[in-house]
Amino acid sequence: MPEEPYEGLAMTFDTAAGLYERVRPVYPPELFDDLATLVGLHAVAARVLEIGPGTGQATRGLLARGWSVVALEPGQELARVARRVLSGLGDVDVVVAPFERWQDGEEASFDLVFAATSWHWLPTVAYRRAAQLLRPGGSLAIVATAHVLPEADGDPFFRDVEQAYEAVGMSDGQGGPPPPEAVEAPDVAAIEGSGFFEPPTVGSVVLSG
Repeated sequence: MPEEPYEGLAMTFDTAAGLYERVRPVYPPELFDDLATLVGLHAVAARVLEIGPGTGQATRGLLARGWSVVALEPGQELARVARRVLSGLGDVDVVVAPFERWQDGEEASFDLVFAATSWHWLPTVAYRRAAQLLRPGGSLAIVATAHVLPEADGDPFFRDVEQAYEAVGMSDGQGGPPPPEAVEAPDVAAIEGSGFFEPPTVGSVVLSG
């Protein structure tokens, strides 16, 4: 990914760090239960490197498991808010630095490299960097989110509003959110193609509301 979009569009969140903290939802506990099961990360002493924590929406879930977290946040204001809201919740060090350029003598020292809705901002060198930072047997975990509409009990709002987008010429042509089973994991091919990791295990959590 070119440098300009990462430094530009991605960094706009830093200009509204307080608002980001107020409106961005946290991640469900089930996600971290599944994560521990998928990567075998049950030890309280497990060490996690989190990429792009924002103001700590996913970091809270990592700390609740008792894991030690180094959180790399390139936005200074986001990092400032994260330090405040995460204070007292566990062993966390929020560092102002972009993941792909962070150099702190931490090679091969993490059990898990974790990115919650942030991996898509990174250049392809991120796969190599993640592999360098993981201990033997460590894991890379990427969380991506998507709007979905379960057939049986989904809220039809998003499908209804798609008609409004079509009326003003702003539709994406998809006809509204797909059912959960139609959403493909976005990073599988890239992980396999990087040559640094085994074929990934894919899990999902569907939330309503």
